[in-house]
Amino acid sequence: ISFVETVIVVSIASLITALPISIAGLGTRDLALIYVFEALGLPESSALTFSILFLYILICGLGIGFFCWLRVPIEPVPMGE
Repeated sequence: ISFVETVIVVSIASLITALPISIAGLGTRDLALIYVFEALGLPESSALTFSILFLYILICGLGIGFFCWLRVPIEPVPMGE
């Protein structure tokens, strides 16, 4: 799929994932990706693979952020000063 189609797919999946229907958007993201991929003429297996890749990237970003936070923790800002 093209770059523009990828941006549209990720945007739609992110919006659907933000709905408070399930934990971490599991299931809802998959269903949204299947629907959008079928509209683009792509198979369901590609949508599920993309969903797993999407989740993997989110988990990797979380892990990198957590590692950086452990190395240099953020100091709390005093309130009202």
